Amino acid sequence: MGSYYLQINTEEPEVIKPASPTKKCALYLNNFDQQVFFHVEMLLVYDVGHGEYSIQLGDDLRDDGGAMIESFPEGLEQTVLVYYPAAGRYRIEEVPLLTVVTRFRCGGFILGFFISHVVMDGISISDFLHDFATITRGEAVELAPRDPDRSCFRHRSPPLVTRDHPELAALPATPAKLLFNPSSWYDATAPLPIAFKTFSFTARDLAALKSRALADGSLNSCSTFQALTAHVWRARTAAMGLDPAAISKLFVVISIRDKLKAPPHFPERFLGNGVIAAPCVNTTAAELRENSLTFAVRRIQETIASVDEGYIRSELDWCHVKGHGIIDLPGGMIITTWSRLGFDAVDFGCGRPAYVAAPVNDRREYVLVLSSCKNDGGVNLFMGMDFDKMAKLEALLKV
Repeated sequence: MGSYYLQINTEEPEVIKPASPTKKCALYLNNFDQQVFFHVEMLLVYDVGHGEYSIQLGDDLRDDGGAMIESFPEGLEQTVLVYYPAAGRYRIEEVPLLTVVTRFRCGGFILGFFISHVVMDGISISDFLHDFATITRGEAVELAPRDPDRSCFRHRSPPLVTRDHPELAALPATPAKLLFNPSSWYDATAPLPIAFKTFSFTARDLAALKSRALADGSLNSCSTFQALTAHVWRARTAAMGLDPAAISKLFVVISIRDKLKAPPHFPERFLGNGVIAAPCVNTTAAELRENSLTFAVRRIQETIASVDEGYIRSELDWCHVKGHGIIDLPGGMIITTWSRLGFDAVDFGCGRPAYVAAPVNDRREYVLVLSSCKNDGGVNLFMGMDFDKMAKLEALLKV
């Protein structure tokens, strides 16, 4: 077979500033913020020049989306007036929010964004992109103010650690300039020792997994996400070839927006990081191999249920006592679902994305569930694995 090459032309980046002065302040970064010092990367792929994705401008049908792309800077200037922390910087650090637009000769384009998880979690990013799209489409709307106040995540005084936290590890004192700068811990030019792949699960696949989890009648219920997570957890553990006695660590990312009942309460229309990694660190590789899918689902349900307000406050206090704390992730797996956050419905005026994806990175432990963008109930699963183990993982993930 012949070789295929993709020529990429880059342009000088353009700095986009808010359309008018915004509030100047320093935002408190809580102990959860300091666990997510990485940037979130996402790609929204649009097929502008074909069928339902064509753009109607007056009496002319445009196939290149040029006018829409040219309106992005102004749309971004208006949007960051409300999402003003996205236009800021970390103290002593100069890593900005980066938005990249790539256009192809076929008429399609990709909106790629690279944003600190401290500034926004998945829910906030989805809100941001939808508001950005609304402004870009030229709709006359007034965006509702966002509240970046994180005081509800302050540790208690004095701190009170009420739970065991074997899932956490103390983080050595690290200057913010290093901690929050991706280039200080990730060499983008170095070859990756792992392969990444997107696995597709149809609605029928998901229904089969859920049915399998409920087959023995011991579970009262099982969500699609829980069944899929259990399936991936078992497959990944087997593909890695862990020692039977080794703990197969699993972390499930969940929102804590509705879990803080005592004051200070979670602000409405919050802008920031409002998620936590629910830990399951008591299951061996042998237990996952020797027991059914139902067993894994039950462990996941117990894990999610354990994250109540008491757990959240205890973790915040533990991290404060230790100086900094992060989840003890190496060798484990952390899964988050973005399939229901509406990324597949972000419309800049050319229709919905044809594809939502994540670029390759150095985070082998992360598993991302994304919409298939087909409106058929299916999902895509993006994850990495050692090159020599990817074929086994692929075989084990088949439903």
